[in-house]
Amino acid sequence: MTKDIDSRLIDVTVGEAFEILKPKFSELLQEIVEKAVASSIEEKEGYGIPAIQKLLGNCSPGKAQKVKSSGVIDAAITQNGRKIIVDLKLARKLLKEHSLI
Repeated sequence: MTKDIDSRLIDVTVGEAFEILKPKFSELLQEIVEKAVASSIEEKEGYGIPAIQKLLGNCSPGKAQKVKSSGVIDAAITQNGRKIIVDLKLARKLLKEHSLI
């Protein structure tokens, strides 16, 4: 028997509470994802390995360095000495073509 939203918390099981809250959590999660996607689309360039990490979903610095070194996103990278500038839109496109994101 599933309780409704007006039930006292003490009167419901964990499973029932989860079922009651699940739709609200889904809405909040969808909203967070939409905001994250919108903010990442707005960004046109990023700097250094952290930009590549963020592009790959906050992976480790080592993984980001491996992707950079692989040459997959070379067309999206401009490097002047130690400064790395990443064209995020182009990098996303290249990574999708190589099925890395």
